[in-house]
Order: sequence, then structure tokens, then C-alpha cells
Amino acid sequence: MVTYILAGLLIFHGLVHILGFLIFFEITEVDTLQYSTKVLGGRIDIGKIGIRILGIIWLLIMIVMIVSGVGLLLGTSWWFTLALWSTAASTLVTILG
Repeated sequence: MVTYILAGLLIFHGLVHILGFLIFFEITEVDTLQYSTKVLGGRIDIGKIGIRILGIIWLLIMIVMIVSGVGLLLGTSWWFTLALWSTAASTLVTILG
């Protein structure tokens, strides 16, 4: 049961990262998440290309986090490593903002 809950959380968390990709590629708008080329609380402007690269990173984190959740469900030995790295990367891109 705990396995299913943890896998569900990993997959859900991964799916939430699609918002970063969609917003940074100006595909959608969300009231609480506005498009901007500035990171670190508006301190540094990384430009349109930089923000697109950050959007791709959000997309990659989404994929890795979902794969780690599926790996957990399948009983693989590598799911924890992916979950650990994707969670660390998720924290970093969230701080960047």
C-alpha cells in the first residue's frame, strides 16, 4: 500500500512540473505563476532563451520523476536513485523560480 502511495506522489509531483514547461514556453498562463525571464526572485534576467532552457529542464524533471514512480511500481532497483536526483533537481528549479 505504501508503495502505491509513494509512486502516486512521485507521478503526481512529476505531472505538476508540466506547468513550468508550459508557462516558460508561453503555452498557458496561470494566475499564481506568471511568465518572466527573471529568476531568483526577479534578481537575474536570463532572457527568453535562458527561460526556455529552464522550461526544458522542468520537462525533463517531469519525465524522470514519472519514470521513477513507474519504476517503483515495477519493483526496479533504480527507482530510488531517479527519485532522489529528480527531487533535488525539482528543489533547485523551484528555488530558481
